[in-house]
Amino acid sequence: MNTTTADLLTDAAIAPVAGYAATKVMEPVSMKLYQLQSDTARGREDDARPGSPPRSPPTRPSACSAST
Repeated sequence: MNTTTADLLTDAAIAPVAGYAATKVMEPVSMKLYQLQSDTARGREDDARPGSPPRSPPTRPSACSAST
């Protein structure tokens, strides 16, 4: 297969956009599936997950300096 520079540049431009779009679509889908999950299934899932849930990183740079 012959790949040109133009093909690589096109892929490099499309990949981040596709990843961002997929993430934005999957966030509400994942939340809805979590809400529909039974308490029993959620309990088994929580038991299988080690430790506490991961914390989201701060969205503002000022939030980073406030915690130090």
